[in-house]
Amino acid sequence: GVSAPVWSADGAIRRVMEDELGVGTGDPLVAAWGADGDKVMIEQDGRGLGLFDGVSSPEWLDVLPDASRADISPDGHWIAYRSRASGQSDVYVQRLDGGEAYPIASGFTPKWSLDGRRLYYNTRCEFFVVEVGAGEELDFGLPRPLVNHCDLVDLRTSRFEVDREGRFYVMDLVPDSGVITSLDLVQHWADTIEH
Repeated sequence: GVSAPVWSADGAIRRVMEDELGVGTGDPLVAAWGADGDKVMIEQDGRGLGLFDGVSSPEWLDVLPDASRADISPDGHWIAYRSRASGQSDVYVQRLDGGEAYPIASGFTPKWSLDGRRLYYNTRCEFFVVEVGAGEELDFGLPRPLVNHCDLVDLRTSRFEVDREGRFYVMDLVPDSGVITSLDLVQHWADTIEH
């Protein structure tokens, strides 16, 4: 099968043939491209998160249990991911080379801005952004709501991406029937948000 498209560090949309990953059974999913573009972050049930270069075996990371929906920071030093280690779905950030996992907030799919200065994530009904201070150790601001999307789509079952200009792209999954009967494209919706 083909993985869902994922933004690469150079701002292009890329996708990977999941059957080309060759990492065994368990349906590995491509979560994110590495900062240098030569590795992908994969998720695999029972194994967690790993970095894969397409040649050697994946390098499985030391992350919290049930880690998924990961994204790699543009500088390649940090990962943001979702884990249910606390008993609920929370967003965490930790160094790619290991170390402590820092809880950010309750939520689902974290996505770094392409400049690494913001971390976006969603809850069932809202998009949030957290400002990120630069430095050897990251400094996170308080989560700030961006938009309520409950009437548009349930992001627990969908994916979103943020492009170079901070625009959101939401991909809703195919309904249970397997038949798509309509496609709604909402452009410039972020322009309606009061800042």
